[in-house]
Amino acid sequence: MKKILIGAGLILFGVLIGLGLAEGMVRIFYPHARDYAIPGNLFAIDDDLGWKLAPSKTATHRSRYFEARYRTNAQGFRDEERTAAKASGVYRILLYGDSLIFGWGLNDEERLSNIMQSQRSGLEVWNHGIAGWGLDQEIVLYEKEGASLNADAAIFFVGASTLSRIRTGFIYSKYKPVFRREPDGRLTRVPVPKHKNEAVSLLYGMLSPFYLPYFVQTQLATFNEARNEAGPSLTESRRMVDAFAKDLLRIAGNTARRRNHHIAIVAANLSQADRSELRSFCNEAGIEYLEIGSEIRAGTTSDENSNFIFGKYDGHWNAKANKLIATQLLAQMRYGL
Repeated sequence: MKKILIGAGLILFGVLIGLGLAEGMVRIFYPHARDYAIPGNLFAIDDDLGWKLAPSKTATHRSRYFEARYRTNAQGFRDEERTAAKASGVYRILLYGDSLIFGWGLNDEERLSNIMQSQRSGLEVWNHGIAGWGLDQEIVLYEKEGASLNADAAIFFVGASTLSRIRTGFIYSKYKPVFRREPDGRLTRVPVPKHKNEAVSLLYGMLSPFYLPYFVQTQLATFNEARNEAGPSLTESRRMVDAFAKDLLRIAGNTARRRNHHIAIVAANLSQADRSELRSFCNEAGIEYLEIGSEIRAGTTSDENSNFIFGKYDGHWNAKANKLIATQLLAQMRYGL
C-alpha cells in the first residue's frame, strides 16, 4: 500500500511539473493565449442561462488587436444603467446576441447598438448580448425577462455562430440550456444540470488566472472556426437554417405576440441559400427580417488587414464594421420611427 501511495504521489508530482512547464512555455511563446479571456471575472455561471455577465463590474480587455473597457450595469448587461420605467415617445428594443452584439474588443460608443441609439431620436436599444451564446440562450433570456421591461420590440441575432451552438448543451467548458425535440414534434427545454454547473463555476474561478487552459481552448476553437467558417465557398455550402432553428424562432415569435412586442431577427454570416430560407420563413411567421450585408462577414481569415474584422487571429467585427452595420439596420427598420 505504501508503495502504491508513493507511486501515485510521484505520478501526481510529475503531472504538476509537466503542467507547470507547459504553463510557462505558453506564457513565453504564446503570450496572446488570453486574448479570448475576458478579464476581471466578468462572467458568472447561471443555472438558467449557463453563464451571464456579473452585475456592476468593470474590466479592461487587452489583446494583440485592441484594448477595450467593458462595464456592466446593475442588471448584469454591458449597457448603460437602465430602468423599466419608460418615458413618453420612447421606442424600446431588447437586442439579443453573442459576442458580435456584445461588442467584443470595442468601447461602448463603437458598438452598433450604441450607434443606432445615438442616431435615432427616441430610440432605446438595450444591449443584452453575451459572448458565446447560442440562439437558444437568447430566447431563454427573453422568456425570462422580457415581460417586465416595457419593451416595444425584441431583436434576435441569427448567424452562423448562434445557430451552430443550439445543437449542444456543453460548450466552451460550460453547460448551457438546450432544446430537445419530443416524439410528438414539440421542442422542450433541457435545463442546465445544476450540480455539474456548480463544479464548472468552481473550476472557472480556479483556472481563470492561468494561460494554459485558454491556450488549449482557443486552439480548439480556432480549428473549429477555420473548419466551419474558413471561406466564402465553405460558408455558401453550409446550411444552418433548418426545421430546428425555425421552431426555435417560432417559440420566440409566440412569446413576442403574447407580450404585444414587435419581433425581428438580424441575419449575418450565412450562405445566400440560408438567407433566402430565413427570409421566406420570417415572411410566413410574421417576423421582421433584417440583414447584415454578406460583405461584412465575421470569422477567421488569412487577411490580417481586413476592413471589417480585427485580424487573422480574431474574426470579430471591428469598429468600422459596427458603424456600417448600424447604418444598414436603421435603413431597413420600419418600426420605432
